[in-house]
This record gives sequence, structure tokens and C-alpha cells, in this order.
Amino acid sequence: KVLNEEGVGDPRPVIMAIDYAIAKGAGIINLSFTGLKLPDEILYRAIGRAHEAGIVIVAAAGNDADNFTGGDLDFNPRYPACYDGPNGEPWWVIGVAALGKDNRKAVFSDYGFKCVDISAPGVEMPANMVYHQNYPEYSQSFGGKWSGTSLAAPLVTGAIALIKSMRPNLGPKEIYDILNRSADNID
Repeated sequence: KVLNEEGVGDPRPVIMAIDYAIAKGAGIINLSFTGLKLPDEILYRAIGRAHEAGIVIVAAAGNDADNFTGGDLDFNPRYPACYDGPNGEPWWVIGVAALGKDNRKAVFSDYGFKCVDISAPGVEMPANMVYHQNYPEYSQSFGGKWSGTSLAAPLVTGAIALIKSMRPNLGPKEIYDILNRSADNID
């Protein structure tokens, strides 16, 4: 966990978590957050270390498309989803947009050719919830109808985990290529 209970944080805990994942031999890192409007060189180097260790990194694209700021990441990049390798390698971070039930981009989902690599369902998703038997508003441990690219990114992470379970030696580029070749093309 790298963000506080309100979903706010800074790059330092993310860098520490990436280095921890590298040290423990992780195969995939899911970054279900966005927010950095400017690239952070230290975070970028941590992602580079993860890439060199063969770790696939998946990141949420963001939920700003319905705000006045736009949502087109080609003009307003957000990080970590928009990090590419030093030579423009798009597989350094797999950016994930959200789809609605109609298999179209969710109205809130950020988009863009440079940062979004794949999309996954991200509207009205059930998830774990805070449970406490003494409070009616926390009476269920599972439910809700949550929406966001932070819910779409773990679905892509799960698909990658399945691929790596069958072919553990595949690296980030091979995983990226498999995802792009096997995904449906949508407008």
C-alpha cells in the first residue's frame, strides 16, 4: 500500500514499493493510481530498474475525461501511465483505460495513443469494502458499484498473471505484444 486512506501520496513510497517488489522477485506490479502531472526522475529510474528485472508494470490511465482538464493524455500526460522507455518503448508501463458495459471507453476514462496501451472493464465493478459489524454503512464486506481506471488496471494485471503462469520467462515486451495481438480493436 503506497497511498493513504484517502488515496493520496507521493512518489517516495511508490519507489520503495517498486524496489521491494524487485528484491522479492515480483513478476508484475499494478499501479492503480495516477496523478503526477510532471514526470518524476527518481520514480522513472525505479520503473527502469523494475523493467531491467523483467517486471511488467501496469498503471491506471486516470479518470479526468469528464472534467474540464480534458483527459487526452497525448496533450496532458499523467504519470505513471505515460512513462515510456528511454527510446520510446511503450511496454515500460502498460497504461489502462476503462471500458463501460457497451465495450466503449467509459465517459470518465482518460485516453490517448501515447499512454493508453489497452482497455478493460471499469464501470460498476464490485469490490472488497470496509466491513465493521457495528456500523450500518459498513455492513457488507463485498459489493458496491465502483468505477475507474483503477479497477480496470487490476483486470489487465490478472490477465498478465495468467499469461506468466503459463510462460514465466516472458518479459515486459513479450507480454505487451501478446496483449496487443489478442485484444479486440475498439474505436
